[in-house]
Amino acid sequence: VLDILWACHFSGQLQRQMLQAARTLLMRLADLIGRRTSMAYGAMLVPGNEDDGHPGTPHLVLDLGDRGVVYKPPSFWQVDDGKDEPADDALRLSQFTQAMHPVRQWPL
Repeated sequence: VLDILWACHFSGQLQRQMLQAARTLLMRLADLIGRRTSMAYGAMLVPGNEDDGHPGTPHLVLDLGDRGVVYKPPSFWQVDDGKDEPADDALRLSQFTQAMHPVRQWPL
């Protein structure tokens, strides 16, 4: 679908009707994939712990079984990017995620 849209746009032949049809198709596909993922992995929203007195603590927001969404507070926690490494290794976001899913439980 995207290849066809690009080719039509590149050649100056992209019509508004075709763009709307492609948008509708992609939205339907995204909805279908989202529903299947939620059913297959038992997606669940995880209650946040932002009100536990530690607003600067990362926490799991959404658990999809094979992946998840982690809230990273805008504080000292850093994503490991090899550039600005924190002085305290305990403040690496990777340390938090590895503690949630230890290697012995989730081997690569």
